[in-house]
Amino acid sequence: MNKYKAQRTGDFPSRLEAAVYQLLYLRQKAGEISDIQRQVRCELTDAAIATKIDFSFVDVGSGSTIYCEAKGMATERWNLLKRLWAHYGPGKLEIWGGTYARPKLVDVIIPKDKK
Repeated sequence: MNKYKAQRTGDFPSRLEAAVYQLLYLRQKAGEISDIQRQVRCELTDAAIATKIDFSFVDVGSGSTIYCEAKGMATERWNLLKRLWAHYGPGKLEIWGGTYARPKLVDVIIPKDKK
């Protein structure tokens, strides 16, 4: 059993993360995105405060890298990282929530210098 009672599914620490990966995989097969990466390390300040984001991918239309996080439960640490991302993130961050049976895009954070 993982933290917060998440059930590990294959190579993924939660069923929600596995479901989000499946959505990204289908988008890649459709040609909308490319180069899906897992567990991407991102530094959020000049002081090298870093976090690992679940996924990154390249939007074929714009050529920009987009980051993606599956969150079943928000913690204090996650709320802090969201605020840091809004100021220092390397690019757009999609936050997916809901359940593994019905994942949904719940928020998009665009860092202020990327707007």
